[in-house]
This record gives sequence, C-alpha cells and structure tokens, in this order.
Amino acid sequence: MEALDPSAFAAEAPYRHGHGRPRILRVATRLNHDPGRHAVQMATDIRELGFETRLVSGGSGPDGDDIDPPPGVAHTYVPWLGHALRPGDDLRATVAIAGVIRRWRPDIVHSHLPKAGTLARAVAIQAGVPVVMHTFHDRVLKDYLSALRNAAFSKIERSLAARTDALIAVAPWIRDELLGAGIGRPGQWHIVATGEGCASELAGLYRALLNRAAATSTVPGRTPAVSGHVPA
Repeated sequence: MEALDPSAFAAEAPYRHGHGRPRILRVATRLNHDPGRHAVQMATDIRELGFETRLVSGGSGPDGDDIDPPPGVAHTYVPWLGHALRPGDDLRATVAIAGVIRRWRPDIVHSHLPKAGTLARAVAIQAGVPVVMHTFHDRVLKDYLSALRNAAFSKIERSLAARTDALIAVAPWIRDELLGAGIGRPGQWHIVATGEGCASELAGLYRALLNRAAATSTVPGRTPAVSGHVPA
C-alpha cells in the first residue's frame, strides 16, 4: 500500500455503497479511562458528520466502570474481550467480532487498544473489509514486560501494520517509538490528538481512505470487499 495523502482524495465524490451512509465499526477492549472515553465520544460525534456507527467492546460488563454509550449509538458487548491473554476467551471474542462484521458489513473497522486491535484487525483483514485502521493511545512496548514478550508484541504489530490502511497515534512520540520498532511505514501514520476537533479530522481521513478503496477496486492481500461497494 502506498502512502496516503488525504488531500488527494478528500475533494472527490463521496464513496457510495449499498447501505446508505458509510459504516464505521469501532472496536475497543474497554470503554473506560481515556481511550475508552475517546472511543465512545468518537462513535457519538462521527454520526453527526455523515457516518453510521457501531461500537463493540469488552471489559467489565454492565456492572463495571465502563462508560455506557449514549442512546442512538449501537453497542455490542463481548464479554470475552479483555486485556489479559486467555486463549479460550480470545477465540470466543474473535468469533463474536467476526459475527458482527459478517452481519453489519462495515466499510471501516477502526480499533482501539492492543487486544481489540489484534483481534479486530485480523478478522477485518480476513473478511476483506475495505478500510482497516488502528489507534495507538500509548506505547505498546512496556518496560515492565519481559524482552521475549515485547519481541512477540512487536512481531504481531509489524505483521498487522503491514496490512492496515492507516495507523493513528494520539501523540508524535508514540508514532516515533513504534516506527523505531519497525511498526508501520511513515506514510501510514497520522497524528490525531484526542479532544476538540478530532472527530472532523477523523472524518476527513475516513472519507479519503474510502475514496481510495473505491478507486482501487482491489487491495493486495485481501479478499473481495464484503459490502460490494463500487466507486461513485
């Protein structure tokens, strides 16, 4: 995939497909703390900018400290999706995410946090979702983890990044650290800080990526797009 210059596509005709407004499936491991609050806010704000949105999250469930999405934001709770490495639960969560993608047929899968980013991107790539994105809210390589585990995380992230359409960092230092670890290429990276105005910035990037997907009919290494979209 070549580097994306959003300005090269943003002025083109809107990306058209068979089910109305473009669909954004946002997958987050938890809906707590800053990344979770950001995911909920973006799912809410992006609706007002011409997109249909759905949230998928795991975590502590209805009785925990996760944020409840506001009315009007479709939400699928996946109880097996969590931060800890549990192969059985990870498999169940993967199957659940795949089921949402198969039924809802999103145009974009945008993941947040490491576990959701691993499972959702792997499923979305295999399903041929037109655009796959991930936001890094913090460093992936942790000082308190063993060198072996950090090396495993780096290998997974490098493999996924090679087939991800856009990588987003909320701060330049996060991008720089991950680039230094060989994760992604400079042209894949975008800095989108959380806070006021980030929904408009993301909306512009979404449109640019969708227009590029429409213009390039096939994406190397992916199966045909699940939604059957055609360019305008």
